[in-house]
Order: sequence, then C-alpha cells, then structure tokens
Amino acid sequence: MRGLSEIAPGVLVGTSSFELTTTTVVAGSEGGCLLIDPAVQQRVRFLQVNLNGTLPELGVFDVIFLRNVMIYFDMETKRQVVARMLSALKPGGYFLVGHSESLNGISDAMRATAPSIYRKT
Repeated sequence: MRGLSEIAPGVLVGTSSFELTTTTVVAGSEGGCLLIDPAVQQRVRFLQVNLNGTLPELGVFDVIFLRNVMIYFDMETKRQVVARMLSALKPGGYFLVGHSESLNGISDAMRATAPSIYRKT
C-alpha cells in the first residue's frame, strides 16, 4: 500500500468491511482506486498526531480508524491510547483496528462486532 503522501487528495486505496454509499461518497474510480466525492473531500483532513500525548481538539467522530498501529504498543500503552481515542468517539461509534490487532481486554467501553471492528457502548 502506498503512503498517504503518495495518494492524491480524494483517493481511497483498498477496501474495508464497511459498504461505501456510492451515491454520496464515491465519485468514480481510476486505476483501482475509488475517487471520493468533492463534497466529502472538503470535510476530511489528514494530519499527524502523537497518540501517546494529548490529542488535539478534533471533534467527535462516528468512526475512528486506527489500523496497524496498536501492534507496536505494550498493553498499558494500548489502554491509554484507546482511552484517549474513545473520548473522541460518539456513543455507538465504530473503532477499527488492523486485522492482526485485537482490543480484547483493553476497554470495557467497546464490544467487538466483527474481527477488528469494535463499537462503543
């Protein structure tokens, strides 16, 4: 997979367990990538955040993608990171991690809905 710096704004690479609403999110496809509708592009930002520190004020989200990150942390650091991220997740919101990762035993504030997909209770 290419790094974020190599992907043009508005391009989604790969697939996920969620179905994309093609009429509101996907504007087309090109070279195996989905092109995101410009109206959605305007509402998306990519930025670097240190997960071990205080999170910037970003708002509250319906979905948080933290894929292939948790494998690098010990159990206590995972708990701290998840606690910080959960404060930015709406009740009933989804928290996605990589397929080789698990949040079992990390927080009682979520339940698994599918492999690597958790929902805030």
